[in-house]
Amino acid sequence: MRLKEEEELARTLRREKAVQNRKTEVAEWEASLERDSSQRAKVRQDASRSREELRERMKGGRREVEQRCFDLRVERLRDREKLRDARAIREENESRTKTELEQYAESHKRADRKS
Repeated sequence: MRLKEEEELARTLRREKAVQNRKTEVAEWEASLERDSSQRAKVRQDASRSREELRERMKGGRREVEQRCFDLRVERLRDREKLRDARAIREENESRTKTELEQYAESHKRADRKS
């Protein structure tokens, strides 16, 4: 009888030990899942922050490009105005020179006729 009780006690102790080991494994597994979950949350948060930063940089870049395009258009318009002004001045000078040359030629013709 005593042998049976000792065997029963030994089995019970082994079962309790197995249950305790299983509880330890489950606790370790849960802790591992919790760490993984918090790491995934941190990665998601970092990715979200990175996407937001990238969006902001793209907006800034887009604004810079739009401003540069606007500046180039304004510069091109100013260049056209300068070209227009230069043409007008050149045409005015050419017509004045032509008129002056014609007047000079007329005055010399008169001088030649008088002599």
